[in-house]
Amino acid sequence: MTTINTVTVGSVLSDPNVAALTPDALMIYLSTRLNGLDAKIQGVFQKQQDNQHVHAALNEMHRLIGNYVCSTTVKEAHSIEQSTVDELYAQIEVIRGVNPQLADKLKKDLNQDGQIFADKDHEYWTTEVAATKEYLSNITKELESQSQLDMIGLQSDMSARQTAIQLATNLISALGESTKSIAANIGS
Repeated sequence: MTTINTVTVGSVLSDPNVAALTPDALMIYLSTRLNGLDAKIQGVFQKQQDNQHVHAALNEMHRLIGNYVCSTTVKEAHSIEQSTVDELYAQIEVIRGVNPQLADKLKKDLNQDGQIFADKDHEYWTTEVAATKEYLSNITKELESQSQLDMIGLQSDMSARQTAIQLATNLISALGESTKSIAANIGS
């Protein structure tokens, strides 16, 4: 079993001596690199899970609004039920539990002119429903695009992790062979 001398990676990497890159120091570096990559990968996994909750809430909002008449050409006023308003705000609060900034943005934007909560009188124009559906679709598409970019980054991180593991394995193998060679030479 190889013991590792107590050396900090920062001190090794800042040392101008090339000889400072000992096998022990390289193992410390690879271990630190693996820990950093593992933390980053776990962060991406958590973000993907959070995005699934946001997607579910946005889909539910879409479903709730989909129950109302929608025409981009006819400007008719219709009533919206208080229970629907409450459910829409409840979905925004679900999103707040995962992504407070997005929840604040949704609440603010859906109260703007041209959106379903603009008048606060439980009356809406069919054009407001259409605009709200389009707005929610755009938010969903933005989240999907970000998730895809995160997955590309995850693939890169997984590749870097595999490279670090391969380097560590090769280093351990080389150290083992060196130890066997030294032992063989001493025994001769």
